[in-house]
Amino acid sequence: MSPERPPLSDQQLDQLLASLPDEPLSPALRRQLLAFVDAPPVSRGQSWWPFGPLWQPAAVLACSLLLGMGVGLLYDSAAEPWPLATGEEIGFILFGPGEEE
Repeated sequence: MSPERPPLSDQQLDQLLASLPDEPLSPALRRQLLAFVDAPPVSRGQSWWPFGPLWQPAAVLACSLLLGMGVGLLYDSAAEPWPLATGEEIGFILFGPGEEE
């Protein structure tokens, strides 16, 4: 195994990068960059949801809302409710066993 070298300082890294020869862009990379710059601007909807049409996430949210409302309405409210956790139990779940007094 080779020994680890100490990290370069900013000045040493700048000198190392300045000593490297300039490489011209390949024609393929130049075409891709120019195509990206010349691309038409995206719409407002695509800027925050670039994965497809906006109706898809809206439909999923609407279906989940309807499913939740249906389950809530059809659930037998006369059944015995589940017991709620006490503050002590919640503290145990969040913070683990505390120091005993």
